[in-house]
Amino acid sequence: MLYYSRRYDESLVARKRASPIAPDKFGFVEGWNSKNYEVQNRYSEALAADLKDMASELSPQDINTFRSAFATGGWKAYQESRVKFLLTHWVNECRSHFLAMSYVRLGNLTEAFRWFNRDLDNHCGITVFDLSADTRLDKIRGDERFRDLLRRVHLPH
Repeated sequence: MLYYSRRYDESLVARKRASPIAPDKFGFVEGWNSKNYEVQNRYSEALAADLKDMASELSPQDINTFRSAFATGGWKAYQESRVKFLLTHWVNECRSHFLAMSYVRLGNLTEAFRWFNRDLDNHCGITVFDLSADTRLDKIRGDERFRDLLRRVHLPH
């Protein structure tokens, strides 16, 4: 809730306390850390946390590919590399959201909305939470397609 309240530093502190309490939720904590770092434009830290979050599903080669993309082209290149990975490895019913978010970061809103809708078609919950308050979506809130998503999940628009 601290993240959604845009209290990012407090959110990071709370997550540091959560790690030892729930060591089995390490990836979950790191995923939230990545979000916090990203919205603060701390992309190196966001990348590190994101890779920790996905570590159980990545090969050493995947990790090197992501790190190399970031080293040569920054956050945008990492997101492009991430999209390629997700399209070939993570396309199933409830992972569409991750693709949608990468497409938002890349500015490809047509694809972003397509994947958000796919996530909703599959009755996956993560998109609903992010639509309501995620800072990373602020830049698309004025888009009519965004308002359509809000109507679809009965959120104020």
